[in-house]
Amino acid sequence: MQDNIDKKIKEFASRETIRVPKGFDERMERIKMSLPQERQVHKAKRFPMRAAVILAAVLVLCLTIPVVAEQMNLNQIFKNIFMKPSEEPKMAPDTAAEGKAPAMEPVEADHPFLTQAGSILFQKVENAGLSFTARGIVGDGNSLYLAFDVETLDGQPFEGETEEKVKQFLFGEIYMQLDGASMGQYCGAARIDDGSVPGKATFLIKETLRFEGVDSVAGHQLKISIKDLRVSDDSLKVFDMEDLASLSKNFSEVTPDDYLEWGATESEGPDGVKDRHTIYLLNRAGKKLKFCDTYPEMEIDNMAFIDGDLYLNLNLNGAVNPNDLSDMNVVNRKNGEILSVHGSGFNAVNLDTFEGLDTSVGSDYENGEQIGTRVQFIGLGSPEKLKDAVLALGGTGSYRTVYQGSWEFEFPLDYEDTSVVYEDMNQVLSNGIEVEQMTLSPISMKLTMKTDVDSFEDMALELDDGSRIALDDLQWDRKDGVVLFQTMYPAVVETGRIRAVVINGERLALSGDQTK
Repeated sequence: MQDNIDKKIKEFASRETIRVPKGFDERMERIKMSLPQERQVHKAKRFPMRAAVILAAVLVLCLTIPVVAEQMNLNQIFKNIFMKPSEEPKMAPDTAAEGKAPAMEPVEADHPFLTQAGSILFQKVENAGLSFTARGIVGDGNSLYLAFDVETLDGQPFEGETEEKVKQFLFGEIYMQLDGASMGQYCGAARIDDGSVPGKATFLIKETLRFEGVDSVAGHQLKISIKDLRVSDDSLKVFDMEDLASLSKNFSEVTPDDYLEWGATESEGPDGVKDRHTIYLLNRAGKKLKFCDTYPEMEIDNMAFIDGDLYLNLNLNGAVNPNDLSDMNVVNRKNGEILSVHGSGFNAVNLDTFEGLDTSVGSDYENGEQIGTRVQFIGLGSPEKLKDAVLALGGTGSYRTVYQGSWEFEFPLDYEDTSVVYEDMNQVLSNGIEVEQMTLSPISMKLTMKTDVDSFEDMALELDDGSRIALDDLQWDRKDGVVLFQTMYPAVVETGRIRAVVINGERLALSGDQTK
């Protein structure tokens, strides 16, 4: 029997599609050293030490080995989040600064990018009543998608979650390190499953990677440390309504005459990422669309998607206390993920015009009584986010830790970096920005620029059919007058289809001078 086990392991290890993880031999030595030299119980005779080491080897291989992407379906692991611009001339609503945004369609399972830049994992860690399983990665030299599952060990629903009460989850900390370095970077994770399986959830890390001195992370060893699973104290009160994508069909597409730019807010996060949102006032349309069984008196007066943000003019009609609307969110009704919170907005005292602006209030008044409100939901990015999206109250309060512990993954970024590099560009735009180097992949872009510009906006990819994909996931660092700018796209875009990049509204055409 022992010979059969040895034979099977040799056959398993000899397959060309199997890649032995980095550090496998060292882990095997640690396993052997950790096993006792002599067994004091009778069962040791039935399960010899050699068999224990062999079994451990099989388990290590099974739990940590990346599998080539074409053997399994990455789309299933990532819950079909990957979209691509359609090659047909059909256009979606205008969401880019200059031109139409292309219609989107799902990326097929055998798409060349997924098979080259993806790996399927199965690395499982158990602690504190939960199992964490790394399932798949897709990346390039500067960015990464990682899908991982979280399950309760007893198969019961997550604490505090029922079919009637959808909870939002938050991790206490997620920290990434490369090649064992002490320094790393923090990131977040969003839930992407539909919430249909009690006690199980799939989370996505979508992150721009910034490790000093590393031009491409492909092939490097990544360690991810996760601490504590927390849940919101306030239950989400999800509105019983059609999704916002369906409701938007009741309203005409707006033109610049239908809204007024009033101002902007700009904030900087702890990681230095700047975020800017323009504030608009949307005209009232007098629609009075009743849309919600939860609050049947409430009406939508007007609705529009402008520059990546959703604007709603609501008639309350006594349905809710106006103060409660400060906790209004846009959520995914399938899994409870909060897609956007109620942002800022300044409103008009005169309900039919933009006269009499009052920056101290957030609602519409008539004869001193608040009858409606104008809300702005920031950072949605594209109208596609409105599918399965509904309004909800609550869910934005404090969080409590329900599973206290730590979980760690470590694996090689075993995929092909499909980026193309445009070196020594030295292209000076009319706005004074000098682009020295550009790196493009199907999921991200990195620019090295000389400029005194403090902020970046109106960024887009221009495709070969003239359509544009607006970019809003923007990060940049400045040092000695040189800016390193990075962004991840909202879709998978073949680099051959990108004919220009829009930088602060200025178009930079691409030539064929590039390196792989």
